[in-house]
Amino acid sequence: MKIYTGEQQTEEWHKLRLGKFTSFDFHIFFGNSTTKEKELFAKAAERITSRRSDSKNFSNKHIDRGNELQEDAILMYELQKNVKVESVAFVELNKNVGCSPDGLIGTDGIIEVKCPDDPIFLKSCVKGIKGVIPTYKTQVQFAMYVTNRSWCDFIYYNPNFKDPIHVIRIERDDDKIKEIKEQLIKCEEDIKNILDQYRREKC
Repeated sequence: MKIYTGEQQTEEWHKLRLGKFTSFDFHIFFGNSTTKEKELFAKAAERITSRRSDSKNFSNKHIDRGNELQEDAILMYELQKNVKVESVAFVELNKNVGCSPDGLIGTDGIIEVKCPDDPIFLKSCVKGIKGVIPTYKTQVQFAMYVTNRSWCDFIYYNPNFKDPIHVIRIERDDDKIKEIKEQLIKCEEDIKNILDQYRREKC
């Protein structure tokens, strides 16, 4: 495991992630959807060209909102929990797998920050861990696997509320991590087949 310091969302950060499976979208690779096939070809293309896929150059209001509010959320979390969050750009497990946690806590924990709109924030407060959508659960288990951590504090932050921060502790799930590892093996086989066919066709 190798930890890269620096900032996320920079050009160097994007280069570190080229062609790798990461926690952010790994839920896509379970099942046999057309989106899965599209993403496999995107990662294979990145490995060939060392260039970021055009489909990754996007933004939306939810991403922009998260980027704007994340720093405030982390500062409030540090005060509330009396801890220090270590910011990292990327954690590389191997040449094909890594993740970008929103922060590391000591030697055992990580954080993941979400800054949702009002209804989703309220739902997180009412439902707790049951309100965390499955794609996020896959994301944090993947990140715990890569970083070799035992828990993740899943932080919801919305400054429109009197109490703007809601923290849900998610423990490491070795059964889910086993599924992730098995799926990573299958995905690497799929990409190898794509690359082998590309070389045979001499495109």
